[in-house]
This record gives sequence, structure tokens and C-alpha cells, in this order.
Amino acid sequence: MRSRFVVTLFLIASTAALSGCGPTLFAVRLDRPAHAGDKVRLAASGERHNDLTVLSHGTIVQRRHEDLLARLDAAASVVSVDEAGRAVVSEYAIARFEAGPEGALKPLLTAGQKLTVRRARDKKLTEITVAGVPVDEPIRSALDLVVSLVSPTGADDDEALGTKEPQPLGATWPIRGDVASRSLSRDGLAVTLAGHTTLVRRTQFQSVDCLEFAGEMTGVVNVFPNLPPGAIVRTSRLEAKFHGMKPVRAALPTLLSGESMKLDAVIDVRPPGGDDAQTIEVRVVYREAKEETVTPL
Repeated sequence: MRSRFVVTLFLIASTAALSGCGPTLFAVRLDRPAHAGDKVRLAASGERHNDLTVLSHGTIVQRRHEDLLARLDAAASVVSVDEAGRAVVSEYAIARFEAGPEGALKPLLTAGQKLTVRRARDKKLTEITVAGVPVDEPIRSALDLVVSLVSPTGADDDEALGTKEPQPLGATWPIRGDVASRSLSRDGLAVTLAGHTTLVRRTQFQSVDCLEFAGEMTGVVNVFPNLPPGAIVRTSRLEAKFHGMKPVRAALPTLLSGESMKLDAVIDVRPPGGDDAQTIEVRVVYREAKEETVTPL
């Protein structure tokens, strides 16, 4: 009986060794280069919630609140790309584009209109037009929630969030916080980041063989853009999460992606030439999220 058991174990071990039994490794390809002429059906939603409170000696003297949701359903076409395969000019044939506070969304464009985005490194310089006419600020602000309006430069997601080593399902690796921080510096933020990415599972999405990725980051914002002289960040905390469905075939685009960010900060602002008694406190509570599904056409 014992000898049979030993022989069985030997056969199992030998078979495993001969067959190369072990975890299947997958190349991590988070970025998917675009090509001029690519066409997809894009369904995207985004939301932004921003609370800014100004206090003087503990008393609220100003408060600003923003709640904005946007939904976009369009046929998206890539007109041109940069040398890294990132879309620079895109066109969106609108099926639905609406935005507003939750429960009060209003159409911004009508079905059939074509919206063109010419991205620049500075988002403020990005051109957004309909039939050659620049759009107004409400459309621009809503579009920023569902479509990238900046021409990416520097590190890509593979460099910041990925890894060069093939990974098994369930594997987790650290992000490169220094690289991810540099990508935010173009917005005037100085951030210290840490986090990780996980290869969650292999699954079917839209009948396509996909790898699901997820990750999160936490950090501290040391410098905010456009602060007045004398402003000091007293406390801050940033939390971000991301996930996506990436086809195993690297030539296919990302089919689903989502990201969210939470930022809480307290900033002390002392007027130029003023003393500590004149310092005001600014509290920032910011939330943003985006989800998009892509279907190749």
C-alpha cells in the first residue's frame, strides 16, 4: 500500500516536471497604442464633486460647491497620433452627450453632431470644436470628465504602473511613485505617491479574452497650483484607484477602464505682509471618477 502511494507521488511529480507545470505568466501591457483610423463605440461617464470652504478664526466666510456629472455615447475616431501611438486629434460622432447635477442632466449636443478634439500639452490650449466652431465652457468642462483633453508626454502607464517582468494571475507589484508623480507635475502638483498594481484574473469581456488589472495609490500633495504667496499646505491626503480590462492580444484596445480620486487638504493662507492672526484656512474636499467602455467598430 505504502509502495503504491510512493509510486503514485513519483508519477505525479514526474508528469508535472515533464509538462512544465506551474503558473502561466502574462506580459503586462497596460498601454495600447492607437493608430490613425481606429474607430470604436465609446460609452463613458464621469463625475466631479468639489467642496471649497474658507474660514477665518473658525468662521466660514466663503463656500463653493460643485457637483457635475457627464455621460457620453459616441463613435470615436482617431485622426492622428504622436510618435508613441497616443491620440492627438480625435473626432466624436455624438449619439448622446449630457451633463449637469445628479438627477438634472441636460443635453449638451444633439445626436449626429461631430465634435473634434485637438489635444495640446497644456489642457487650456486644447482645441475643442463642433463644425469648426469652438465650444463653450460648459461643454468643455463636461467633456473633461469623460475624454482626455491633454496630449500625454513623458512616462506612460506601463512605466509608472506596470512591470517589465511577466506575471502570474494574482500577482501584485509596486508602482513607480516617482514616475507617477512626474506625470502630475504638468498640472502644477507636487505629489509623493506610493501604491501597487494587481493582475486580478483572466476572463471574457465582450467575448474577448482579457486580463483584468486593478490598483491603488495613496499620497501627499506638497504643492498645489495657483496658490497665492504665503500659502502653506498644512495637511493633505490623496487616494486613487484604477481598474481595466486589457485584451490578451496586445494589438486590441483597452475595453473597459475606470479610475477614481479623492483629495482632502487644509491650506493656510497668510496675506502678504500680514501676521498669523490674519491667516485664513482653506479646506478642500475633491472627488472625481470616470468609467468607460470601448467596443471596436
